[in-house]
Amino acid sequence: MELGHVKQTYEGVIDCLVRDQLLGISQKELYLFLKSKSITDSSEMVVKADLFAESRGGSHNVVARDSPGVQQDRRNRSDNE
Repeated sequence: MELGHVKQTYEGVIDCLVRDQLLGISQKELYLFLKSKSITDSSEMVVKADLFAESRGGSHNVVARDSPGVQQDRRNRSDNE
């Protein structure tokens, strides 16, 4: 997480976490696109990601279903069962 551009407020930290999570589930092409834009607001990032996905036929083409976070969530769920 890049802390240099995070507003030192609760909202700023939450915004940074949302951006980090979005990047974490993005496939490489979307990830590189979003990083190249130097976006500092999660709302703007979501809009750009939606436009990017729409131009490529939908979110199923740009979101990694087996991102590290999704894999960890699956492991946690199976451990709790």
